[in-house]
Amino acid sequence: MTEADDTRLLLQQWHAGEQAAIDRLVARDLPWIRDFVRQRLGPLLRARGETMDYVQAAAMDVLRYTPRFLTENRHHFRSLVARIVENHLRDAHDFHTAARR
Repeated sequence: MTEADDTRLLLQQWHAGEQAAIDRLVARDLPWIRDFVRQRLGPLLRARGETMDYVQAAAMDVLRYTPRFLTENRHHFRSLVARIVENHLRDAHDFHTAARR
């Protein structure tokens, strides 16, 4: 089975309620997600938390949004994950830089 077929099949299985499918998908791409987060962390966020803290939070965001999409292949899946991670890191940065009352 090709990567494209594997990604789509795993997402379809997840949509059908198979928890193990999304576990396999996230586990498969976890090293890539970790590296992406590490590259995107700025100095402020590095000072406020560990890379794995942000990876775990971003993975939770991915899991929350996963039932809403079906991508054709691994590249598209990673593009979507990258967007979710970017949004999560941007929100974390905004939170840490917001003026406190």
